[in-house]
Amino acid sequence: MVCSSEIPFTWEYYSEIKEDTTELVLLAITAVCTALVILIFLEEVVFLRRNVAQTKKKAKTICMLGLYPVVAVMAFVGVLVPRSITIVNLVAYSYVCVCIFVFLSLLLDYFGGDSGIIRELAEKKVALNTLPLCCCCVCLPETILNRRSLKIFKIFAYQIIIIRPCILFATAVLWNNGMNTHKVDFASPIVYINILGGISTVASVYGIGIIARATLAHLPGRYIRPKFISLQLVIMLLGIQILLFNILAGRSLPPCSGTRDSYVRATILENEILTWEMLLLSLLARYGYRRVEEGAGNELVDSEKGNKVINIYEKEVNVNDTKTF
Repeated sequence: MVCSSEIPFTWEYYSEIKEDTTELVLLAITAVCTALVILIFLEEVVFLRRNVAQTKKKAKTICMLGLYPVVAVMAFVGVLVPRSITIVNLVAYSYVCVCIFVFLSLLLDYFGGDSGIIRELAEKKVALNTLPLCCCCVCLPETILNRRSLKIFKIFAYQIIIIRPCILFATAVLWNNGMNTHKVDFASPIVYINILGGISTVASVYGIGIIARATLAHLPGRYIRPKFISLQLVIMLLGIQILLFNILAGRSLPPCSGTRDSYVRATILENEILTWEMLLLSLLARYGYRRVEEGAGNELVDSEKGNKVINIYEKEVNVNDTKTF
């Protein structure tokens, strides 16, 4: 068989790997990891429904925890049906964009919206030399968080919600027009489209990171760090990891096998590894979200109304020993 840069159809793919023990083992591991991520999510939903009474917070938390099974399932579908990779990437990143909005919304809700966080952090300086964009720029001055700077940080974070789906849509159009969207060729527009996607990804993580770091000391019982890191890594993996695999494929890593050239094999392997990574990140997110946040006062501020809403957490208590939280 001659290696081809064309992504194989499902029946071609399975006919090639049915006697390849390594490929079958990797596929089985991917299936197990996907199932575990889904089971973890379902258990978390049951826990939140039983222990968090505040509806708005519960819905946003479930939305954030749903990120990992959505990405894992989409990556697994990309492994099972290789030619669906462009579509599943679009679906996965669309959900990531929703989670970026929900995460910042949840973060601002703790303070009562934009006005609340500005009022709370008015006298605090915010460091600009943060990962992943300016971590080495130690000369960058600190800034006061005001309405203008918060708006700029939110633009950094939210621009990916528009740019990334547009990039994936353009990639899908080029792929359907017969262009190889995985090969690194500087004469091809797809390379520059992917570079723009990488810049957008890094800028978004930078904007979210500045806001999250500024709130850490003020929300000690909210476990902001694991919540942010688990989201940050998903954004980075979806935006940067595929570029690294394409660069390796340009150096014939992994090598051609059957009718699948290095780019096709790299795409499938990247999705398998992404599924394994989602299992680890779902455990990190579980640590941050699956809890009754007693240390934080059990309250969430409604950013739309500016009022504090008290969370009454459902716990097993004695009839004669009722507690209000």
